[in-house]
Amino acid sequence: MLKIEDSLFDLDMLLSTMRNTASSLEKLMKENNVGDVRKQMNGMMLRCITLLYANADEKVVRQLYGKSEEGILILLVHLRQKEMELLEQKRNFKITR
Repeated sequence: MLKIEDSLFDLDMLLSTMRNTASSLEKLMKENNVGDVRKQMNGMMLRCITLLYANADEKVVRQLYGKSEEGILILLVHLRQKEMELLEQKRNFKITR
């Protein structure tokens, strides 16, 4: 039982990180501030990129710095997809409890 609760806690933390990163990126897009991605990039965003892209995270960050708007749009799509996957996992955990 404790293992499931720990897993649910981890999922909640990961969901929160993904949502906050997506929100920050959306804010950059709305403010038309995509040229400042390098200045806006923080540990949370880098962690999300690492989680989403594993070994290709450095390439993604370089792409994001080079073609910011395009990179942000792609990253947002992947963040939302991962969020949906995590929500499904969370539902499955609650069903098995």
